[in-house]
Amino acid sequence: MLRLYGLVGIVVMIVGPLGCDDCQQCAAPPEDQPVQSSAEKTEPPKVLYEQDFESVKVGEVPEDMIVLDGEFTVREFEGNKVLELPGQPLDAFAVLFGPYALDNVELTARVYTEHNRRRYPRFGIGLGAAGGVKLRIDAAADLLTLYDDDLPLTSVAYTWPAGQWLRLKMRLTRLDDNKWLYRGKAWPAAETEPTDWMIHHETDVEPIEGEASVWGTPYADRPIRFDDLRFVELPSNSE
Repeated sequence: MLRLYGLVGIVVMIVGPLGCDDCQQCAAPPEDQPVQSSAEKTEPPKVLYEQDFESVKVGEVPEDMIVLDGEFTVREFEGNKVLELPGQPLDAFAVLFGPYALDNVELTARVYTEHNRRRYPRFGIGLGAAGGVKLRIDAAADLLTLYDDDLPLTSVAYTWPAGQWLRLKMRLTRLDDNKWLYRGKAWPAAETEPTDWMIHHETDVEPIEGEASVWGTPYADRPIRFDDLRFVELPSNSE
């Protein structure tokens, strides 16, 4: 028996610990292949619609957009092409774009406009076509508001930085079978995006399936300009 154990010991010394050289569980990752964090493994969003208007002729509107009302047209501004709503006439105007979507989506856009003395514009972005929920800047009231069609859902104080590009972002996520969460934020486009959402609204009312949208009401008699529209479907592991 002693001789048998000795033979086994010699074999182990020669071969090495069984299973450790090739075992994936024991082997350390190569130095040039660091272990990915959970954030690095996050699935990227699926782009549903993207438009910067650079390939559109001045004086036209992209063929894949639906103008609900208003004299929207592509114009040159500050060396770039933008979608412009003129300062007249005075009413609420909108454009729809992108495919039909229900939830787990996000919309961003840049917006530029100005005030005229004590007259201030109103503008925003929306999900769920014409009758869906909108994230809107009410500049005269210093408010950032979520609207269900034209019914205000919730508001937060926000001072609009007039005369500079502003970025708006809106997200709709499904929490469970009967709950959805709308969130929004706004910030000067030249600055870093804030980490936290500024406004949110939880609801048990199922969203309207529809396109994305941009909206404008030129109370200030000044053009409202839109650029860099991006409508995406969020991955399933998004918060």
